[in-house]
Amino acid sequence: MLNTLNFKHIYYFWVVASEGSIVKASTKTNVSSSSISEQIKILEGRLGVELFERSGKNLILSTYGEQVYNEINPFFYSTEEIFESIVNHKKTNVKFLRIGVAPGIPEEERYHLTYPYVEDINYTVRLIQGENSYLKKAYEDGEIDMILSLNNNLLPKNQAVRFTLKTEDHIFVCSKGFKKQLAEGSFPKNVHRKRFINYTTDSDLHFLLYNFFNPKSVVPLRIAEIDDIFIIKKLVLEGLGFALLPLHSIEKEIKSGKLHVLHRSKKFSLPLIYYYKKTFKEDRFKQHLKNLV
Repeated sequence: MLNTLNFKHIYYFWVVASEGSIVKASTKTNVSSSSISEQIKILEGRLGVELFERSGKNLILSTYGEQVYNEINPFFYSTEEIFESIVNHKKTNVKFLRIGVAPGIPEEERYHLTYPYVEDINYTVRLIQGENSYLKKAYEDGEIDMILSLNNNLLPKNQAVRFTLKTEDHIFVCSKGFKKQLAEGSFPKNVHRKRFINYTTDSDLHFLLYNFFNPKSVVPLRIAEIDDIFIIKKLVLEGLGFALLPLHSIEKEIKSGKLHVLHRSKKFSLPLIYYYKKTFKEDRFKQHLKNLV
């Protein structure tokens, strides 16, 4: 059968399946939609099966289509990576390092902790940001190689090496204006029923905060659950509520007087952890990790 198939037939099928439509595949390949459509029909005719279920302009892989796509996808995926590394003037045997970055890590830290791999000519880095649960599944599915997270037990020991980089201190802060709204007394009693910006249940911080306030019968008025440090800090600076933020991200605002420190506690000193595959045994990879500490 292979001598009756043109490589382009298979390639166009892969692009259409990856992009989800012939129009998008046309844009990516710079080939007309009619030509791609014709190539797909030829491929289906020679295989004797329908590869897509057509619903208007949308294309959905059929059962046979999924089988074919799953078989050829690793080949085309790795081929694209090889040519990408050549175009980017990196080594043809460059290692593609896919790093997942979880929420709650300040952008300065994200830069510092990923830069060594980006700068290294032996690696081409893909940075994937998402919720801890999303990154955990992506890691288990083999779509990413490392995860940078504040979650203590994101991956079991039998799935990944757990490398602690540092401890990230978090403190309760609010704006000067918001401080005037607080009740008299000490923290946390003075924030009871006051506006509070929490983290989502995807973050360990969410449950740490709950376990901190609940025994004290303190119930802050939760106005939002957000994992993006930049957004939380901006909301706090605008006086919309108080929050627990990593010290590294707000030191300037504290020194300038824009933010007021409500409380510090060792309970909110969280380890910053890299989880990575046990198959990563290169000396240069491990040396980068050690240099980050």
